[in-house]
Amino acid sequence: MAHVLHQPPDVAGNNYDRFKFQMVITVAHEIVHLLTGFLTGTARPLTPPGVSLRTAGESGRYWESILLGGVVEIFEDGSDPLRERQAGLPYLIEDSENSAPAQLVSTTYITNFLNGHFSFPIRTSSSAAPTTRRGLSQISPEMTRVRERSRRRAPEYASPAPEGPGGSTGVSYRRLPQTSADPS
Repeated sequence: MAHVLHQPPDVAGNNYDRFKFQMVITVAHEIVHLLTGFLTGTARPLTPPGVSLRTAGESGRYWESILLGGVVEIFEDGSDPLRERQAGLPYLIEDSENSAPAQLVSTTYITNFLNGHFSFPIRTSSSAAPTTRRGLSQISPEMTRVRERSRRRAPEYASPAPEGPGGSTGVSYRRLPQTSADPS
């Protein structure tokens, strides 16, 4: 996400706004899981069947389907020059079935949402052709898979020793490969 801020506007495109939108949806989704655990009183709760969206234990997806009108999934934009560092394209998918209808989320909706103008369900793009989860998967991978691939290729570096008492934690981090156009 921070990488996008250091790119020229013609390279960054709408990635920063899409990253923020994705972060808001993801945090809210995870809070639903937290609240489900709190309400059921167990550390690893099984989501009650009445609040699950076909996939057992998915109260977060159930919340998305009720409030947002579907589940938000992010797919790779093959034309984005940021490749694995891109935000991806957010699609609103009716449910978790492969045959479920999928529509691109409207860029105007994302801008309004980030400016505090909330409306639900999410509005989709009227200019993008409707598809399905299966159709999207056949032409573009989900961004989680794209990022997993890039992390597996990244070399490991030892983490810097923390300041103060205690010394090094022994944790190592993976860094993305440097490119000639990448100043970081």
